[in-house]
Amino acid sequence: MRAEAAAAALVMALLMAGGASAAQRSRLIVFGRSIGGVEIGMRMATVQSLYGYPNKIETHAKGTSRQWSQTRYRVPLADAALWVSYRHRRVVEVETSSPIFHNIDGVHPGQLIHDYECVENGYIGSCDQGLLGFRWREDCRGFVHSERGIVTLVSLPPLDIVLPTRDNRQPIEDIVIGYPVFTTLMDCG
Repeated sequence: MRAEAAAAALVMALLMAGGASAAQRSRLIVFGRSIGGVEIGMRMATVQSLYGYPNKIETHAKGTSRQWSQTRYRVPLADAALWVSYRHRRVVEVETSSPIFHNIDGVHPGQLIHDYECVENGYIGSCDQGLLGFRWREDCRGFVHSERGIVTLVSLPPLDIVLPTRDNRQPIEDIVIGYPVFTTLMDCG
């Protein structure tokens, strides 16, 4: 236990000193796969080698067979956080509401997007670049895409919290990637 704490402290010291690897500094979101280098299925020890020991841990349960832990990691060198949920010490969900994380098309929390689907050239889905293939789910209050059993949710805030802009766009509240069996994505899978 003492060795794990020392290793985590060493990782954090290296990160703060600028010795972070590209994976540790990653701010990329890969829909259906990862946020900030934290991949679905990754071992808890690997995540801790990237981000150190979490600064918050919560345990959740849905019945007796669906238990998971959710941890919060501060992202070094940025005012950001990642929420990572584990089941059997493997990542089952990763979530962020920080705008420093983005996908290859620039989609990020805080970005204004339309909160409806459109039809264009026979395609039905999000009207916004970077969210092609995502379908609006009112019950999830966001756009959902599922691939290989992994769900990506790009969620918008409840209508009573944020009013849409003049062109009917709202900010992305957070982006969640994970298995819909255990975590907050249970109803969106």
